[in-house]
Amino acid sequence: MLLLDGSAVSDHVQREELAPACSAFLTQHGRAVGLAVVVVGTRKDSATYVRMKQKASANVGMQSWKVQIELPEQLQQIEDGQSAQVETEELQNAQANVVQEIYTTIHDLNAREDVDGIIVQLPLPKFCDADVILSAIDPEKDVDGLHPQSHAALFQFATKRATSRDKHERERLSFNLPCTPAGCLEILDHHQISLDGKHVVVLGRSQIVGLPVSLLCLQRNATVTMCHSRTQNLPTRVREADVVIAAIGRPQFVKADWLKPGAVVIDVGINPVDDPSKKAGYRLVGDVDFDAASQVASAITPVPRGVGPMTVAMLLRNTVDTAYRRVSRHPQSA
Repeated sequence: MLLLDGSAVSDHVQREELAPACSAFLTQHGRAVGLAVVVVGTRKDSATYVRMKQKASANVGMQSWKVQIELPEQLQQIEDGQSAQVETEELQNAQANVVQEIYTTIHDLNAREDVDGIIVQLPLPKFCDADVILSAIDPEKDVDGLHPQSHAALFQFATKRATSRDKHERERLSFNLPCTPAGCLEILDHHQISLDGKHVVVLGRSQIVGLPVSLLCLQRNATVTMCHSRTQNLPTRVREADVVIAAIGRPQFVKADWLKPGAVVIDVGINPVDDPSKKAGYRLVGDVDFDAASQVASAITPVPRGVGPMTVAMLLRNTVDTAYRRVSRHPQSA
């Protein structure tokens, strides 16, 4: 069984590709590649992810800014699941003020020449419409690949059947691939696992992972089956797959006896489960029962150290690609 170690692949991409590209950009254009991360409110998990992104940015020589938008105390209490004594009108006004601050922040970052990429850390507070807020980002600076224009470009890209694994294909794209789906494919590419003619079963249909990764697999000439909460006879569907991509957010949901012997498993899930033996009181597991599945699969990603590190690497890659595209189109941004 081949362990698809995302941390190792991520380190390779950062060291061999991104660090040299950032160094060359600094030499050629007199400034570093720049990434802005907008954070709304306080969440422990988001804070961890932002630190990972900033550390990785620094490692490759990229400038990053964390732009923090604080929630008023009452709103933060509500987000934390605590009761807050706030009148409805007062609550609505506070929410509207936060949303306006988010828009103002994004507008300012859109205008900054030294900012090549912008991401809004998800999830946002419940009162924020994530789709509308993400639409405010300049599509050219959408390094998460979540802007509606990026979705449209991905759909168009998916209709162009791949004739070979062209290593220069990404350089010709005018948009950024969503980070987690791109990370899934990068792991497969690194280990020379082709999707051509393979049956890929994707569990989950979210706009962030399930739907875009299905389109990318389709572009790679795979036959794709998308499964979700309404899919009938799910174990039977999964058992037909040469490659399983699980992105449903349900701990250890996919069992070993669901898998075809020799299947490749990409586990996108990152789920905390109680574990008193751990200092934090919990451990992270994927959507697949790893210990049992690893006895059946020919290759599988672990959790953690699987898809998660690849998501960060692809974010940095998108930011580097965007920086080079921007100075090509707008020399004043150099």
